[in-house]
Amino acid sequence: MQVPLEPARRRQLADAVEAYAARERLEPPLTADELTAHARCLGAVLAARDD
Repeated sequence: MQVPLEPARRRQLADAVEAYAARERLEPPLTADELTAHARCLGAVLAARDD
């Protein structure tokens, strides 16, 4: 089950994924769908870490 994210948390995750993409210099740039997939994975990791 997917829990909706608060706007601030969504922006935090998007920023983290964008920083990851820039750091790894992913070529070509990630599509919106790929960024969403990375954000979901990152969100799951952060949620597990918060527990």
